[in-house]
Amino acid sequence: MNWMSILGICLIVVGTIFSFIGTYKSDKDSQDLLTSKIQEKNQTIDNINSNNIKLIGQNTALLNSSNDAANSNRELFSQNKDMLLRIGNYQKDIESKEKKIKELEESVKKSERGIVSIIQIDGSYLVRQGGSMSINSGTQENKVYNEIINLEKEEKFDNIIILCDKSIKSSPRWYTPFLFKAIALYNLDKNNKKMSIDLLDYVANNTVGDPQYTLQISNLFSQIGEQAKAVKLSNSIPKEVIQDLINNQKISEQKKIKK
Repeated sequence: MNWMSILGICLIVVGTIFSFIGTYKSDKDSQDLLTSKIQEKNQTIDNINSNNIKLIGQNTALLNSSNDAANSNRELFSQNKDMLLRIGNYQKDIESKEKKIKELEESVKKSERGIVSIIQIDGSYLVRQGGSMSINSGTQENKVYNEIINLEKEEKFDNIIILCDKSIKSSPRWYTPFLFKAIALYNLDKNNKKMSIDLLDYVANNTVGDPQYTLQISNLFSQIGEQAKAVKLSNSIPKEVIQDLINNQKISEQKKIKK
């Protein structure tokens, strides 16, 4: 082997070594660059996740604030509604009291002139002035009384209750509508018996000493099965007074038939 061959082999070996070193260095640089880029991507992803977590927290806080605001608004609305209802009731109380004051003032004026006016069970007005006495049948209450009587004959109990409620509001000192309402409620539904008893008791407590009302209430208690109350009221009226009331009622009915 001559020296030229040996030199060629040496050059080939040296070239191979440099090629290997170059390839290794290039691969290592590429690997380092890839690793660096992956780390950058991971950092970016971590930052995005961190921002997302903060955003979720902010949205949750915002939703909670919205819910709190909604609850506050509902509570405020409820308070306003309650306040308006109280104002309305207060206004009604004022109007009712003013009406009663006017009625009392009128009663005082009449008393000063010796005039006594009583609303009878049929809605007519019994007026006493000095030694004279007169009955006024052309009243709104008497008109309502006759309307209720007709409705009762037709068994229109719903209409009776509506008419009685209107009359109770317009003429609170006339107690007959309470009686008709009591019996209409009972006829509509026997479960209304407690309400009927309360209405009858109310009238009985406010018409003590009036035999017309006492006898009528006693009859109504008997109709709804409250015999003990009926007997107690009936026994409180003198027998001669009861007989007079019965006779007067028969005379009144006979006059209506003739008409």
